[in-house]
Amino acid sequence: MRVQAHERATRGERLAERLRLQESLGHQAQESQSDTGRLLWLIDQSDGPAIEQRAQQTHTAFSFAGLILAVLGLLSGVALGSAVFYYDGRSPVNIIAVLGVFVVLQGALLLLAALAALPRAWARRLPGLEGVQEALRLASPGRLALLGARLLPQDLREALLAAIGRSGAHQRVYGRVQLWAILRWSQLYAVVLNLAAAATFVYLVSFSDLAFGWSTTLKIEPAQMHRIVHGVALPWSWNETLTPSLELVERSRYFRGTPFEPEQRGGWWPFVLAVMLVYGLLPRVIALLIASRRLQVATQKALVATPGASDLLCLLDGSDHARAEENGDTTASTAGDGLGPIGSGSVVIDWSRAAGSSVRAASLLGFEPARYEPAGGARSIGEDRDTVERIARSAGQAGVAVMVKLWEPPVIETTEFLKALRAAVSGGLPVRVVPVACDGDGRVVGETGVLLEQWRRRVSALGDPWTAVAQPVGLSPRRQEPADD
Repeated sequence: MRVQAHERATRGERLAERLRLQESLGHQAQESQSDTGRLLWLIDQSDGPAIEQRAQQTHTAFSFAGLILAVLGLLSGVALGSAVFYYDGRSPVNIIAVLGVFVVLQGALLLLAALAALPRAWARRLPGLEGVQEALRLASPGRLALLGARLLPQDLREALLAAIGRSGAHQRVYGRVQLWAILRWSQLYAVVLNLAAAATFVYLVSFSDLAFGWSTTLKIEPAQMHRIVHGVALPWSWNETLTPSLELVERSRYFRGTPFEPEQRGGWWPFVLAVMLVYGLLPRVIALLIASRRLQVATQKALVATPGASDLLCLLDGSDHARAEENGDTTASTAGDGLGPIGSGSVVIDWSRAAGSSVRAASLLGFEPARYEPAGGARSIGEDRDTVERIARSAGQAGVAVMVKLWEPPVIETTEFLKALRAAVSGGLPVRVVPVACDGDGRVVGETGVLLEQWRRRVSALGDPWTAVAQPVGLSPRRQEPADD
């Protein structure tokens, strides 16, 4: 009786504390109308030094990573400009090579970046595009920032890798954040590269003599080449100084092994500079601005979709689970993971007869499940697949509780079932793995702390932000709460 009184008192204190917090924060949070604004306000109120230090470390790490990437872009741009505009007095700079690098190649790279940025829902409609997207993300220059992270101090390096690791582990919530962060880094790299290449070109024009020509094995006549050049110069066609004349095109044709007059071929440089700025630098600046904006939007969406955010918003709105507790709708299986408590309306899956029956499952969980489904154990893969399909059709918003035997290690069949379950139900539906700590005779089996940690590590490795391990059920009250003397 004393134990039950203690549990009721503890639950009453917890309820009162939540109601006080709800009342004090709710009115202040209402000043911001958007969900993102209210969550950011609440985070801002969490003024703990550890949170502030971690946020500062992450911000500094991202800034340093961007700086390292900018330095790499600068060096690459100087090298590219020096290579494309190399002139030793024997062969002129080939205009066709310049157009290939700063028009054709730049356009192709921007197209690939646009393909990588397409939402996965669009990519699924085109066969093979998802594989192309993954290859493009792996090959993105933005990933150089992760390699450059090795040059950072240990605390900053760990902060950066932890942020990227969390987004990689929870692709459903943070995947777009990771994508746009990498695309922004890649566009920053490209902006600095093109700026450095243009600066290198201006330096070579100003402090050395460059001669230009055009040469190709293809049968292109000067008139055709002039039309091509005129088409490229269409954005600045109003300025005749930046558009080569037909006469300049005719006398700039070059065949290897034939003499040429360098002083008659320097008139190409305004056109070349305009090409580098308009087709190389300008699109990259625009892409960088777009990627930065989309990163901001993706971060805001991910913040609202983060597991536990909906519970916080309900708390601020005054409609959280505290009202349900006040009415007596409580459970023994609170996950403690920010996903909220398991309650009536949840679907219960009895994996490998961890509970053994719907009656015992209800007794252990403290509520009557909306649906009880056995799975695992002696059942076939086909039967488990049918179970998943039935749950996908009937699962509401309360979530799914998967009861497992705490004393048995998580095997691959269990994790594969959890993956199939997540693939079948809606993305944000909470799935709690509820370890049963006692056998059918009520005896607690094994060291619960060690076994629980094994389950948590294995479930965490699934990379699903809406699946977590709840506290074990079936422990005696004395092992859950210290009793009064």
